[in-house]
Amino acid sequence: MALTTQQQDFELAKAAHERHGNTVISLLQHTISLGLVALSAPLVINGGALAALLHVLTEAPNALQYHQGRLSLVFGYLLSGLIAPGLAAGAAYFSQALFTEDWGCAEFCFERPFVRHRRGRKYFCACVLKWVSVALVASSYISLALGCNQFWRLLLKLAAS
Repeated sequence: MALTTQQQDFELAKAAHERHGNTVISLLQHTISLGLVALSAPLVINGGALAALLHVLTEAPNALQYHQGRLSLVFGYLLSGLIAPGLAAGAAYFSQALFTEDWGCAEFCFERPFVRHRRGRKYFCACVLKWVSVALVASSYISLALGCNQFWRLLLKLAAS
């Protein structure tokens, strides 16, 4: 029994609507994994740098008493490098959530195309949050580099004295 064109379009529309729903679920799963995995590297790196700094503090507390300004600078850089990825993970999570919500705001119909996407304010906010997240991660690495530079200078001054 052959299907009419209208019945074929109806079946194609049902399949397109189901695929769209599966895509939204997949996007939500990627949102969670992005927040958990992708932005954890800067946290680990800056956390390790802070642990190394604390180790130096415990090994030579008397030698460091004359270098407290530089030591506080190193600590500030590394601490800001530790806070920025946490904020970036939050911004990335909300960005992906807004992208997913925007993707979910689709108009379903039974004429071609079966799913029409409408970009709204959520899409713009998601783009802004995405770039905020990228800037925070970049600033985390810059902060790590500045902190390591100051730490190296501190070690050279300790070695010279």
